[in-house]
Amino acid sequence: FLSALSAIAGVSPLLGFLGTVLGMVQIFQEISQKHIGQYEALAGGIYVALYTTVAGLVVAIPAYLAYRAFAGIADRKRQDMEDWAVDLMNKLDKATGGKGNAV
Repeated sequence: FLSALSAIAGVSPLLGFLGTVLGMVQIFQEISQKHIGQYEALAGGIYVALYTTVAGLVVAIPAYLAYRAFAGIADRKRQDMEDWAVDLMNKLDKATGGKGNAV
């Protein structure tokens, strides 16, 4: 779950950037075909570039925040389990008088 969330958070801005590049390609294609001055034709490419960037960030920001939150919870649980295991080993060591058998 965490690796998928991390991947989504990492890939989303890249997809937004891809959209930005595609939008810019569209703009330059319009410029080369119609020569500069047709602002309405350029607006479509600019719209695509900005819209995909925003979409990528809208997905990436919450996904990254959720990933960090869940990763923090997982780290705390892991630490709790390690502390519990150390405590158990200490109790077992005391119960056997420090003469535990190697398994």
